[in-house]
Amino acid sequence: EVLRIHPPSQISFRKTPDTEQAVVSTQSTGEPGTEIWYHKRKNMDPAFQKKFLRVLMGKMNGTAGKVTRHLEELPEGNVNIYTVFMRTALEIVCSCGFNMPEDFINTEESPINTAVTDVFRIGALKIFNGTTFWMPWRFRKEKQLMFRQAEYLRNMMSQRLQDRFEMIRSGRDNTDDILSYIIRANQFSDKLTIQDLVDDFFYLSLIAGMETTAITMSIMVWHLIKHPHVYEKLKDEVNTVFGDKEELDYDDLNKLVYLEQCFKEVLRIHPPSQISFRKTPDTEQVVDDILLPPKVEFSSPLRGSSTRRKTGRIP
Repeated sequence: EVLRIHPPSQISFRKTPDTEQAVVSTQSTGEPGTEIWYHKRKNMDPAFQKKFLRVLMGKMNGTAGKVTRHLEELPEGNVNIYTVFMRTALEIVCSCGFNMPEDFINTEESPINTAVTDVFRIGALKIFNGTTFWMPWRFRKEKQLMFRQAEYLRNMMSQRLQDRFEMIRSGRDNTDDILSYIIRANQFSDKLTIQDLVDDFFYLSLIAGMETTAITMSIMVWHLIKHPHVYEKLKDEVNTVFGDKEELDYDDLNKLVYLEQCFKEVLRIHPPSQISFRKTPDTEQVVDDILLPPKVEFSSPLRGSSTRRKTGRIP
C-alpha cells in the first residue's frame, strides 16, 4: 500500500532499531510546499549549478567514451541496450556523485551492480503483482533479497558519507564530486545530516535518476531506429558540433538543440514515470469546472496529460 501511494523515488529501506524485520520508509524530500521539503531541496541545489557541472564534464566524457568502446566490442547480434544504459547511468552517478571510480560498464558482477539490478528486478515484480506482492506467503525469497540488497546499498553509502564528512572537517578532502560540493556548501548548516543524504541524495540519484535515464535513452534509440530521417538529422547535428573534437565541452551542449528536442519528445510520449503525485492547496479550488477539495492527495497520469486531444498534442 505504501508503494502504491508513493512514487518509487520516495522509497528507501531500512531496519528498525529494535527488530531485525526490514521496513519501508517514505521519508524522502517531504511533501511539496512544506518547510522540510524546502530545506532538503535547498541542500541539494548547489551541486546542480552550471559552474560546478562544468567540472564534471571530464568524468562524463570519460564514461561516454567507455560505453562507446564497449558497444563497438560487442559481438554482432541482439544487444540489450537497456542493460548497457543502466550500467552507464550507474557509473556516471557513482563517479560524478560519489567519486567511485569503478568500472560498472564492463564489470557485470560487481556487488553494487548486482544489488541495484536485484532491487530493480524485484521492484518490477512488485509492480506487476501489486495486489499480492506484500502478502506474507508470496514472494518470500524475493522480498528477503530486496531488503538485503537495499540494506547493503544503504550501509555502504552511509559509511562513505561518514568518511567524507570526516575528511571535509579535517581539511583533507580535495574531491570534485557532487557529494563533497553539497557537504561543503552546507557545512555550517544544522539541517544536513548523513541520514538526509542517504535518503534524499543517494536514493533519489542512484535509484530514481539512474533508472529514468536508462529508460529514456533506450526508448530514444528505439525511436531513432523507427524513424531513419530523424536519426540522419540528429547525426548531422552531432557531427557538426563535435567536428574534429574527441570530447565535448560544456558549452557545446547548448548547441545540440535537435538532440534536446528529441529527448523532450521521448519524455512526452513515453515518460519514464507514469504518474505524478500531488496535493491540493489548503483552500478549495476549481480547475476546468472541476472542484478540488482542500488538502487531498491525488495522482495525475503524465502520458495522458501530455498527449490528450484537448491539448492538441497527439503523438
